Amino acid sequence: MRTTGGGNGSKSGFSTASLADATDQNNCTTNFSAIFIVDLDNFRLVNDIQGHESGDQLLINVAQNLQIHLPQEATVARFSSDEFVVLLNTLGEQQGKATHNAERLARQLLEAVAKLRNDRALPITASIGISLFKCLGLSVNSVLQQADMALQQAKAAGGNSLRFFNMEMQTSVLERARLEGDLHQALERNELSLHYQVQVNHQGVTTGVEALLRWYHPQRGWVSPATFIPLAEENGLILPIGHWVLKLACEQLAKWAQQPAYEALTISVNVSSVQFQQPGFVRDVESLLALTQAPPSRLVLEVTESLLMSEPTRVRSTMS
Repeated sequence: MRTTGGGNGSKSGFSTASLADATDQNNCTTNFSAIFIVDLDNFRLVNDIQGHESGDQLLINVAQNLQIHLPQEATVARFSSDEFVVLLNTLGEQQGKATHNAERLARQLLEAVAKLRNDRALPITASIGISLFKCLGLSVNSVLQQADMALQQAKAAGGNSLRFFNMEMQTSVLERARLEGDLHQALERNELSLHYQVQVNHQGVTTGVEALLRWYHPQRGWVSPATFIPLAEENGLILPIGHWVLKLACEQLAKWAQQPAYEALTISVNVSSVQFQQPGFVRDVESLLALTQAPPSRLVLEVTESLLMSEPTRVRSTMS
């Protein structure tokens, strides 16, 4: 068992020896190799609740368990604060057998980590991303990126699980990256629009409308809000987009305030939890109302119940 140190967050330090050799086409064998990235789930809780000394001891215990449960020829390295990288060679010449061997070893590692207990018995689990490869001239970074993509899938599944990298996963990641790039330009290209859905009371009388955000992409056509809104929340674009939505809604209310037939109507706007929790959210809404002269009583802000449950005191304060 070869081990290398680390902990500075650099992913390049591990590549200077064993992994570079494994991916070098000049050192080809008929066997498959694999890279595991092992990440501790919710490791931050250990540091926050039990202190950094307890967290350090946990990392030592994990490293020792990895060495115990892996073959002698495996190489283990500390990858970052709570991540380890494992290089396995000679998993088999057939892809099916190599996959089975890699999965068996990964599940043994997950079970070993799950059995670890520190002095306060805080349960510990891990997620593992696996990249299976032969020496096909792949760069070290490519192999690590593949394993990292698989790791993110394992963590998204709730942790305490493993995932293999595959081309479908890579295609999905690349497609997501392209969509994110397009979303960055959607506002300035005027591709976003507000559609208004009528709201009625129990007598069928129109009382207002709900503002629905839509994105028409010149090549993709209509992009589902279920696709682009979560993406915007993750990368922070929901803040300028949300501000733009509120501005348009306020401008519309200001116009309706001058028309007797529409002055009583409300506009409901769904506010992202990311936007709602910004320190300047209340100030931004007040500024938009003052700028547009929209009647405040006609603007309805809607938030999810989960937001209220997550931070009830602060959320209630903002709502008030």
